[in-house]
Amino acid sequence: AVLRYRLTHRQEAHTPVPTHIKLLAGASAGLVAQTITYPLDVVRRNMQVEAGAGLQHVGVSAWVARIVAADGWRGLYRGLSVNYIKVV
Repeated sequence: AVLRYRLTHRQEAHTPVPTHIKLLAGASAGLVAQTITYPLDVVRRNMQVEAGAGLQHVGVSAWVARIVAADGWRGLYRGLSVNYIKVV
């Protein structure tokens, strides 16, 4: 009921969001999304290198286990700081 009221009785005099706030929100969303998805990107890159070298194919979970065993959980985020620069 509240949502319907707000949609039908919108305020005409609404103040626009400042540009710097929009930029900050976009950059923050990009950083959060990159942080969440980056481990999958690392695994994807390793799988591509493996396929190019003609090595035996292993799945995503096996690659995650390999990376964590070799470098710890930080290995899944190796190179993330460089990607932060690209996002922002």
